[in-house]
Amino acid sequence: MNGASAFSRIIKGSLPRDGETTFLRGVPFRMADGVLRRYSEPDTAESQLSDFYHKHWTVPGAYDDTASDDYQAEIFKVMFGDVFEKIATHVAKDSVVLDVGCGAGVAGRVFFHSIFNDIHYVGADMSLAVDQAKTDFAERGLSADFIQADIESLPLEDESVDVIFCPGVLHYTGGMRDSVRALTRCLKKGGLFITWVYKKQKPVRQLTDTLLRDHFSAMAPEAAFKEMESLTKFGIALGELGVKITVPEDVPVLDLKKGEYDLQRLFYYHFMKLFYHPDLTFTRHNVNNWNAYYPANVLFPSEDEVKDAFTANGMDTFYFHPHGNGISVAARK
Repeated sequence: MNGASAFSRIIKGSLPRDGETTFLRGVPFRMADGVLRRYSEPDTAESQLSDFYHKHWTVPGAYDDTASDDYQAEIFKVMFGDVFEKIATHVAKDSVVLDVGCGAGVAGRVFFHSIFNDIHYVGADMSLAVDQAKTDFAERGLSADFIQADIESLPLEDESVDVIFCPGVLHYTGGMRDSVRALTRCLKKGGLFITWVYKKQKPVRQLTDTLLRDHFSAMAPEAAFKEMESLTKFGIALGELGVKITVPEDVPVLDLKKGEYDLQRLFYYHFMKLFYHPDLTFTRHNVNNWNAYYPANVLFPSEDEVKDAFTANGMDTFYFHPHGNGISVAARK
């Protein structure tokens, strides 16, 4: 909500002034450039992932145009249906929305666009991408608060948040159930939890993903981004063909059903993630593929494992939509 800070509603105790440090829930935090930041050294794996996502969200030409936001809205319609398109019926005015793993805030801006001036938005990310988010939101005249911290060390009070939003995040954590538990601690009774996670992939796609992830994750982020270009060009070439192919009968060993497929989509879901969208820049294509194959440790839970992560933490899942290569979830506490 413009002109209003959510920090006073979700954090107990006095916030540090800019440049000062204080302990919040036993963890040192420092206010720096208007962002509340965890003031301790993360472990090596966490540092590598944080460094990657800082670079990922700040690539010029990837997320900074109208076509990118339009594409994101298009994807959310497929992922979440009425939960996205009628978000005002699900989120009350004056709600605190916590966008976990917000990156540069692109997904949160798009998902809550229609009601943004009626909510209190708080973006949280383990990486310095929060600085890009802060800049981008300010340029758009959007009021928001930002925290740099991982899921386990968020300085929020119990049951202080109305909405948790974290698409494309939980599959990068140590475990679905523990991460959902850490976040639902902050969620009010009756609060809304919205997420999307990878699901177990088709058998050949799973093998290919592992091969490519092992290769690219061993490189420096910039080197991986450069080498990714050949895969990106391959995916764009497939997409631009516009070719349809008919699979004459089910192929059980590939988990492939008979029917007509767009060739690029067939590759994308069954053999290799080769992203393509005609309205997006080459850079955005390359960033999407880089994001898929650079992080080394990724979870691919089954549908039952995703359901269990929410039911085990006292959540009522009212929207559960497996589709493509992931699962969309909306649940109430």
